[in-house]
Amino acid sequence: MLVRSLPNNQLNNKFLSINGVSNEKVDLTDDDIETKAKLEIDNNPKEWAILEGSTGCRQAINRIRKVFEAIGKIPFNKEKVPIRMDMGDPTVALSECGKTILLPDPGFPLYGALCKKYNVETRTYPINMEEGVIDLKRLEEQIDKNTIAMIVNNPMNPAGIVFSKSHLEEVLKIAYKHKIIIIADEIYGDLTFNNANFYPLATLSPKVTIICCDGISKRYLVPGWRLGWLILYNRYNVLDEMKMIILSYTQHLMGACAILQGALPAVLEKTPITFKESTCKLLQNNADIICNKLSD
Repeated sequence: MLVRSLPNNQLNNKFLSINGVSNEKVDLTDDDIETKAKLEIDNNPKEWAILEGSTGCRQAINRIRKVFEAIGKIPFNKEKVPIRMDMGDPTVALSECGKTILLPDPGFPLYGALCKKYNVETRTYPINMEEGVIDLKRLEEQIDKNTIAMIVNNPMNPAGIVFSKSHLEEVLKIAYKHKIIIIADEIYGDLTFNNANFYPLATLSPKVTIICCDGISKRYLVPGWRLGWLILYNRYNVLDEMKMIILSYTQHLMGACAILQGALPAVLEKTPITFKESTCKLLQNNADIICNKLSD
């Protein structure tokens, strides 16, 4: 097998082994992510958390997003940042509207599965894999009077594409022209390499409403924590009713793990930049190895 899976117990020694090629270690400091979770278990009472997410957890997310608000000049709801385990919330909310959502093709299969589960009609817009862009002409052809939203996944899974700033601005123009909501799946964030720059849609002075889906599973290498959040950039107040549906849905799944929510502020604000740098370097090295092997 080309890539060997990671041992579950090696939090401080994350490797990708490629056909015997020597591995590179991603070092976490002594104050690592696992330690932060253990401290939360030891120091805090074992009680129910607020269903939409603990206050400390949501405040930490607000603090790290303030720079985005300042750059993008677009407000978001500071009090209601629902803490979630999946992207079901906006899908459920949109299912109440009887409208259509546009999905990328290729795209993350869960998008279609969630829409099907909640009886949301979907259409797809193509990704030009050669140029690494959305086919904007075909995208616009898929929009009609029933289109309420589109999912923009950047950096993109499974294609690995990171959209340029200018291309994202063109996407925003189309969304504004047709008055559709953008669901921005930005879970990979700045986990990029080869000089690719990540631009959160909310920093590009958008004139449209954005629902940002984010979390720690990818950038902090903890997918098993199942801890993510939504940030509602509620321009024109179009999300007022949808926001209540989303918050109601948090009662359906009972929220993310309270212990991990308690650890989140330290993870977001105290993890050293060297962790991200080491992770990106490892990803780039292994991507290069895989590409070279496939081209042999």
